[in-house]
Amino acid sequence: MQRTPMGLGAVRGDPRTHFEQAVQQAFRPELFNRIDHIVPFAALSAAERAPIFGRETLLMRQREGLLERSAELTIDDDVATRLAALPGDERYGARDVQRVLRRHLLLPLAHALSPHAYVTPLAVRIDAGQPLGVRVDPLQRPIDNTPLLTADALADARRHWQRVTEGPLFVNLVNQVFRLDDERRRYEKKRRNAPHLPHWDGTPSAHRARTLTAVQQRAHGLFAEIMELEGQALLALIGESEAPPDLAAWRAHFTAFKQQAFHAVRPDSGVCTVGLYAAPALATSLHDAWCELAALAGLEFRSQVVRLGDEPRKQAPPVDAEARDEKRDEKRDDKREEKSEDETPPSPYLKFPWPQASGRKSLIVGFEIELKGPAVFDYFRQESGVWRIWVGDRNKSDAWVSVRNDTLSGFETPHNVHRQHFFDSRPVHRFLRDGILAAQQADWRSPFPDAPAWKRALDAQFDTLMDRMLLGEDD
Repeated sequence: MQRTPMGLGAVRGDPRTHFEQAVQQAFRPELFNRIDHIVPFAALSAAERAPIFGRETLLMRQREGLLERSAELTIDDDVATRLAALPGDERYGARDVQRVLRRHLLLPLAHALSPHAYVTPLAVRIDAGQPLGVRVDPLQRPIDNTPLLTADALADARRHWQRVTEGPLFVNLVNQVFRLDDERRRYEKKRRNAPHLPHWDGTPSAHRARTLTAVQQRAHGLFAEIMELEGQALLALIGESEAPPDLAAWRAHFTAFKQQAFHAVRPDSGVCTVGLYAAPALATSLHDAWCELAALAGLEFRSQVVRLGDEPRKQAPPVDAEARDEKRDEKRDDKREEKSEDETPPSPYLKFPWPQASGRKSLIVGFEIELKGPAVFDYFRQESGVWRIWVGDRNKSDAWVSVRNDTLSGFETPHNVHRQHFFDSRPVHRFLRDGILAAQQADWRSPFPDAPAWKRALDAQFDTLMDRMLLGEDD
């Protein structure tokens, strides 16, 4: 039988009588006789146990409890040597390492961590004192709340989507889809008896049904996107994802969806005309700013200049009193024949497409711009009113901005808009001072004529208006 000792620290000539007797007592002679090798393991010395404790302390940094707490663990270099020097039961060899580690290090560490909240970042230090010392302090560093804030923002966005899709405007859209589908079935039934009727797909009702259905499908797609983003945010919150998702892109798509839904239900809001009336130089600068904004917003636009024409002159009264009386009697007798109730005085303004190529070039009264795009009237309608433009502290000039839900051909220039008393009778709606356009009675400000900044302010204003209208809080 081979009697060669094995294991850490094993030396030839070591006694192994204890092990042979233990084996013989445990097994019957016929079974003991079949054993070829008895391999005794020598006890581990402190020098041999120190590397094992060093490896175990390194593995402590990967423990789940420390990682989830975002704890910073610092271990003195002499801790492994100190653990190896602690008394243990030599009969168990390397198995005793885990018992010493649990009794003298892990249990004290658990007791030190337990008084602190689970989400509190901690600084943990283990020093090789007598006995081993475990010190835990709250970690003084800024807490990254980005995943939590993102998850809350995504939840708010989902709830906002639900309120919009449950609002009266979107419910009206869904009801129209159902009515048009019912109309389609009745039309197809009627067409079976009258084959000469055109196919349903070519009718105006079919076109509107496709438009409304596209809006409804986009709403469902946005809901699927926000649910997926919420799942990613929750993964980032528990540390399973590197970074929380970006909500800005979804919000931009949601704003475009609200605009599309609003335009689908109220297609008449897709055109408006803006009248800008002021002194010639001011009117020209306002026209350029509005056209730049329209181009930045991707709107279709065309404009015309309004110039001052010849105003009808008042006739001088006749010198002769008798002739004056005859004229007055004649006017009274023929009043119903010469003048009707609907008759309006001729307009004192001349209008030409801008830029003006030909025609009379008298004093500029203002400009009129036709804009076309989804919900463009509601986008700009809150800009109507008197704009007061300050140059310095004392010099000011007024401009009249009129936004109407009408085409350029149907837009009527206000009477006497070129006279100062027209502005004096109206309250000021916007102030423009030192390059900042501000509202009179609301917390609304925007650089002007900075088109991108102005558009961002109008986008935020329009988004709030659309929310109120979609939720039935505004007409």
